[in-house]
Amino acid sequence: MVTAVVMVGAAGGKSEPVAWVQGARRAATRDLLALLARQPGVERIILATPEAEGLADGSVDRVLHTAPGAIHTGETLARLVAEEEIRRLLYLGGGAAPLLSERALGEIVAALGSAERLVVTNNQFSSDWA
Repeated sequence: MVTAVVMVGAAGGKSEPVAWVQGARRAATRDLLALLARQPGVERIILATPEAEGLADGSVDRVLHTAPGAIHTGETLARLVAEEEIRRLLYLGGGAAPLLSERALGEIVAALGSAERLVVTNNQFSSDWA
């Protein structure tokens, strides 16, 4: 079984355009969380965000409240892997996969759930999900 970790920043922003973009990311995050909740191979969903309001519903098993602003993704994931004893991790930025189909996500989850050693990512140099 796979543990999904979704990371997204706070709502709003210092300017109206930034607030629009962040609002779109958070809307995509809500869709992504719903999509993950329908995956039989996803055992747990962890949401890492400074502001969980409007995002964390019954599909989220744990909310990790992060500091506002930039965070170190690798350090945050390493901490979660250790604390939660995660063996199979699927990391996704909240706004990273708004066009990812349920079928494609299911194939990714199935591959991760059955492999002993596997990394799947959308971009090996700057992954939005891995």
